[in-house]
Amino acid sequence: MSMSIFGKLRLSFLGTVHELLNKMIDLNSPAAIEQYLRDLEHAIEQVMDSNAQQVGVVNGFVRVVNGLNGRKETLRAAAKSVLSNDDSSDDWKAKTYAAQIVDINKELATNEAAKTAATQALDGLKQALDGLKKKRSQMEAALKEIQATDSATKAQDNATAAPQTG
Repeated sequence: MSMSIFGKLRLSFLGTVHELLNKMIDLNSPAAIEQYLRDLEHAIEQVMDSNAQQVGVVNGFVRVVNGLNGRKETLRAAAKSVLSNDDSSDDWKAKTYAAQIVDINKELATNEAAKTAATQALDGLKQALDGLKKKRSQMEAALKEIQATDSATKAQDNATAAPQTG
């Protein structure tokens, strides 16, 4: 179930990102570009928040996997110790340890798969964030260019409208 949640999360954010990136705007209107930049900033903040949450999810799975691996190694060492001592009356403990290791391996497989899915979702969020930041840079450059063109046009209009002496 957790894999489908991560898949849905990834799909949701990528859909939002693509919607913003594909939005049609009037590239000759500074006001439209400024609004688009505000929308991009909001989207960037949302993706950054989701990215931070997803980092926490991935780190949680890493901790669980590391803990399970540590527990498995402890059980292996205990089984080895029981089997290597001279007292055969406690050899049954090694079977108990082995059964626990089998259970841990199953739990490890589940958590490793969930960690992989969470990491893939995190990668998708990072790609979305990179795309949004790139689009923001492009739009900021376009806004500066339009503002410069507007200033030049206004200056030209003022020069043309000025009374000419001759």
